[in-house]
Amino acid sequence: MRAWTLAALALLPTPARADDAVRATEAERARLLDHRWPLPAPVEGARRKADETGDYDLQSVAIELDGGGPGELPTEARFEVSLIASRPLEGALVLLAAFFEPEAVRSPEGDLLEFRRDPGSGELLVGLARRVDAGEVVRFTIEAPFSPSCADASACVTGAALRHVVEYGWYPMSGEFPLGDRFTVDLTISAPGGEAPSGIGLRVSERAEGDRRVVRFATEQRTTLVALAQGPYVAHRVDDGPAPIELLVPSTAAGNGAPMGALAADAMRAFETMFGPYPFGRLAVTPIDDAAGVGIGPQANIFLREREWATSPEEARYDIVRRVASHEIGHQWFANLVAIADTRDLWLSEGFAEFAATRYSERLTGTDAHFRTNYWAYLQRVPAVGDAPLWSTDAFDGPYRFEIAYQKGSAVLEQLRRRLGGDVFDAVMAAYVEAFAGQIATTPELVDFWQSATGASLRPFFDQWVFGEGHPELRLSAAPARGASDAIALRIEGAGAFAGPLPLRLHLADGAVDTVSVALEDGPDYRLRAGPVQWIEVDPDLTMFRRVRPDPAGDVDLSGVVDGMDLLDVHFAQGREAPDPAWDDRVDVNRDGAVDAFDARAVREQFGAGW
Repeated sequence: MRAWTLAALALLPTPARADDAVRATEAERARLLDHRWPLPAPVEGARRKADETGDYDLQSVAIELDGGGPGELPTEARFEVSLIASRPLEGALVLLAAFFEPEAVRSPEGDLLEFRRDPGSGELLVGLARRVDAGEVVRFTIEAPFSPSCADASACVTGAALRHVVEYGWYPMSGEFPLGDRFTVDLTISAPGGEAPSGIGLRVSERAEGDRRVVRFATEQRTTLVALAQGPYVAHRVDDGPAPIELLVPSTAAGNGAPMGALAADAMRAFETMFGPYPFGRLAVTPIDDAAGVGIGPQANIFLREREWATSPEEARYDIVRRVASHEIGHQWFANLVAIADTRDLWLSEGFAEFAATRYSERLTGTDAHFRTNYWAYLQRVPAVGDAPLWSTDAFDGPYRFEIAYQKGSAVLEQLRRRLGGDVFDAVMAAYVEAFAGQIATTPELVDFWQSATGASLRPFFDQWVFGEGHPELRLSAAPARGASDAIALRIEGAGAFAGPLPLRLHLADGAVDTVSVALEDGPDYRLRAGPVQWIEVDPDLTMFRRVRPDPAGDVDLSGVVDGMDLLDVHFAQGREAPDPAWDDRVDVNRDGAVDAFDARAVREQFGAGW
């Protein structure tokens, strides 16, 4: 039972509103995570499992990069391509070659092959010397200047001390199903003296050739995203995690990156308990230029801005570093081990990686503040006209990609966890990762798998929050039930087509708490049997997306009357603005996105407006 009194109101301080620094920090984190590579649009009718798409299955691409001096990316490339025909082929193969212009295409014997590249589409047609039978291996080599487009700094930075390229199409890819056809990568980079390259996969070998350093990397699992970085790095190895951690420390940085190594090792251990064994033989952590503006998570190597690398654990913004780094490490399971095929399933990569980051935050802090921040950010920032289903191209192409795919996507998984129970959820999540390891997952397959594994009817949940868009704005009014001292009448309007359980926490006069649940589809009127109810919490654990609007607006505690207790609630909540994890719609009486003195004034004006 709340022991506040109206007389105490004059003694309460008026907290300041959240300052600009807090909002700027949240916006910075959004920029850091919102990497947007040019994913292809979905292809209807595509078979979505690895190795089963298109006219051919791309098996491997060996890449040799050479040339370039300090402050430059390599200038020459040689691509050795190996593929298996899925059906009889003749004429020409179609590949995607967006950011290189072939000068020669050769057979394994060194003979020149005919080719043609369309600069507009980036398609490369490689002529076949003869008919190729289904199941036959085809190999050829492409020689080309290396010319990635660095118009987007998140995908490519050159001309700086730390350069990187992580952009689809600077290497040969399937022309028909760019993401549906994964392959292993063997990447060799020749770097100028005083610099070191960093690539995806394992570091296989390293040697000196004159004044240059030649380093070879190789992936263990198939991928579609080939990434590299180059700069004055010094490698430090950490053996404290589930796999060796290689820290590529800039030679200008102080120390050896020990805090980042400890963070990476701890996050890897945490994720192993949730998603299964770490899938690769190492994890490299590579700083890239601050101009990149994002964190990136290719296979076995996460890229973080140099600023994140240099942030001390004692600094206030280190929480952002931890959240971004753990998100990118989460990509080792989601996008690298369990892959996606196109823009419709972006949330299976970004939402799942962000969910991993929220679970890691919970492990460290013992609170669900990270989840709640994501939940309220989505609800507050995405207007009805800008919302889109998680499973849609609009979620990727629209202006609220980060709020929908990342924040709503992660919150949906947390809501499912709360409905199923933590132990059941974690067991099914680990089984899901194991079942789709090394393959491509789709949202419909996810739903089928989770329904089968749990034996629960989850289709309504997914229909509302993954395949559907929007959320209900619930208008609630409470009053003692007529003729019954142990019952309360609750009216819930605004659910529309939304259904499902809405948990309620009833705080009784004797200090006891009673938790009940009502079905929105049964509304609008509910009669709840309980002792005298002092106030009601609506869905306190955020198990569904909703906005709560008390009626009258000043009855923020849903006690059935607007009184001093509502005023105390507003004063204690002053200074909150979404996405504050402690945000509560009810205390924002005038609905302006902030809890402030205007809300307190609105409550005062409504005194006596209850039953």
